Amino acid sequence: MNTEEAVLLEAAGTGAGSGKRFKGGHATFVASSGSWGGGSIKLQVQVFGTNSWADVSSVTLSADGIVNAFLPEGIYRANATTATGNYAKLVRIPY
Repeated sequence: MNTEEAVLLEAAGTGAGSGKRFKGGHATFVASSGSWGGGSIKLQVQVFGTNSWADVSSVTLSADGIVNAFLPEGIYRANATTATGNYAKLVRIPY
């Protein structure tokens, strides 16, 4: 299993990005958008053993910024609603 310290979830994208494996632990979700348009970018995790995705509580941005969270290892993606030209990254903070 290949796990990453920093995972690019979306680059100049729209809608839901593809899922990427993340090692877990203390993390920062960083996102920016070329045009927010009243929309948002949220972090989602794949529900183990399924093709379903669940929102990660309190990890949603509606303006350029960062959110810190403690996350389990898993597959994550950024999902944008209305916002276009989006960039999102999940970065592990070593403790």
